[in-house]
Amino acid sequence: MAFFNKELLYSCRDDYIAAMEKLSLPVDVQKLEQGHRTAATAAYAHFDKQKFGNEMLSMSGTLRDALQEAIAKEYMCDPIPYS
Repeated sequence: MAFFNKELLYSCRDDYIAAMEKLSLPVDVQKLEQGHRTAATAAYAHFDKQKFGNEMLSMSGTLRDALQEAIAKEYMCDPIPYS
């Protein structure tokens, strides 16, 4: 179960990266931030839909935190709070 969720985390991160790479540069800060929010929200939704083991909230919370950190690292910013 942990392996599946770890692979899912990487898949969601890669989805985020792919969405951000679609932005045409140069782009103004507002559009960049909007693209970041949209891509991050989609990555979190994908994670929530596909995660295995809904009863293991502490594990999925930890993985969700890891996804949040991975996205922040890619965007090089403070993590967007996951809601």
